[in-house]
Amino acid sequence: MIYQQILDTLIASLSGLLAAVLLDSEGETVVASHRAGDEHSHRVLGAYQGIYLRDLARAFARSGLGAVRAFSLDFGAMRVHTEALPDGYYVVLLTDDSVAPALARRQLSRASADLRENL
Repeated sequence: MIYQQILDTLIASLSGLLAAVLLDSEGETVVASHRAGDEHSHRVLGAYQGIYLRDLARAFARSGLGAVRAFSLDFGAMRVHTEALPDGYYVVLLTDDSVAPALARRQLSRASADLRENL
């Protein structure tokens, strides 16, 4: 499946990229790629990112700020980057602190562009 190839390529692009999960509008995992950590935990984390994405979208819409394209959360030793895709899909990238946030977001953006072409 092309989605799996895209996520596998993303994870392989930098050593500090730990997991990537593509999820649908219901928070269900479509495909996932893992280098380290617990696959189930990554899926659950991805589902919660979808909740945050929807909540942010509602708040920003009420404020007239427009659509949420991406957001990141920093947990010190780990970071979670989330990018919205068409039709309610979204992709989540988990990194360790060895990866500069801007670099992680750039890699995620590239993978997201490939996903958008194939959704």
